Amino acid sequence: DDTDRAQLTRTAANPAAPTAAASQSAAARETSWAAFVGLDVHPTRRLTLEGTARFVDAHEDYDLAVAPGAWTGPLDPAFGGASHTNRLLSRLAADYQLTDQVRLFADRTTGFRPGGASLASTLSERVPGQSNFDPTDPGAQFASFGPENDVSYEAGAALRALDGRLTGRLTGYVMRVWGLQSSQIVLTPGYGPAFDTYVLNLPRVDDKGAEGAISYKPLATPGLTLNALGGWQDAHVADGFVPAGQVPVAPTLAAGPAGESSDLTGMPLVRAPKYNAVLRADWEHPVGPGRWLVDASYAWTGAYALADLGAQGAFQNPTHVADFSVGYARSFYRLSVTARNLFNQLTYSAAEPAFFSHAFGQPRTVVVAIEANF
Repeated sequence: DDTDRAQLTRTAANPAAPTAAASQSAAARETSWAAFVGLDVHPTRRLTLEGTARFVDAHEDYDLAVAPGAWTGPLDPAFGGASHTNRLLSRLAADYQLTDQVRLFADRTTGFRPGGASLASTLSERVPGQSNFDPTDPGAQFASFGPENDVSYEAGAALRALDGRLTGRLTGYVMRVWGLQSSQIVLTPGYGPAFDTYVLNLPRVDDKGAEGAISYKPLATPGLTLNALGGWQDAHVADGFVPAGQVPVAPTLAAGPAGESSDLTGMPLVRAPKYNAVLRADWEHPVGPGRWLVDASYAWTGAYALADLGAQGAFQNPTHVADFSVGYARSFYRLSVTARNLFNQLTYSAAEPAFFSHAFGQPRTVVVAIEANF
């Protein structure tokens, strides 16, 4: 996997006399291979045991360079390095058909993401005058990051009744992640693009929760399917000690001071609402040579953080989003009218505390579509 990246940034601070652009370039080459083996065992007619193992080896070489242009003079920080990680991953699972209607299941799984370098890093930590420059360690670099490792446990039950017209599923899980890779932007006033992008390794993250889903097809109304889903989640940073130079600090949100540590312990994970629920109805009914298709849904989502530093105010408030669609399909043609976000709920698709900015989600939208599938 080969990646080449180039970026030019020009300031607009003085439109009458624009300053020179800061150039930033990076390249990375990643090579990985894996070997996999799996075994399924059926001790009894109702019990299935599964074991899998995967060995993964990943190697990445990277080079970064920044030419700050007129901002900081002749400095041209550059950094090159390599990351090599291998892991033996495993999955153990059991599936038991308790009755013809109830199935029990459980599994334990491990996973990982290899380390590497942030190709958007400007290496501001090597520039005298920047808040995260350490004169006792002028060669320090925060561009590289380590691997991410996790282990998860899941158990639950699945229900099937009324000749398949009623199905349900209830699942609980616990996950622990070491070295969670989290992207973070800090401001670098007067240098390069004026911001630096790091990938932090959060020492430990805990995530646990439960999910439930049920689906019902009423016998009295052919073609109608009713669905309900709900979930609870508790996901937070259990150990968040990271170098302060990689984290913005108030009120300027410039990179934190060198030689110190910041504590993000207790911060919520991004896009991890504590509660969520969805209600949905789908109806399909034959009319003439084709069929009517009607879909309606309502989703409620609790508040959640939009960025790792949610304490800076990057939160999405609870949302209530309803969608409705009606269409007619015949042969391989379909005409539909869809209304999304009927309540015109204000939502955000992203946020960046370093810039005090939010990106808006989709407002109330009506779409008329004619489709042909061949």
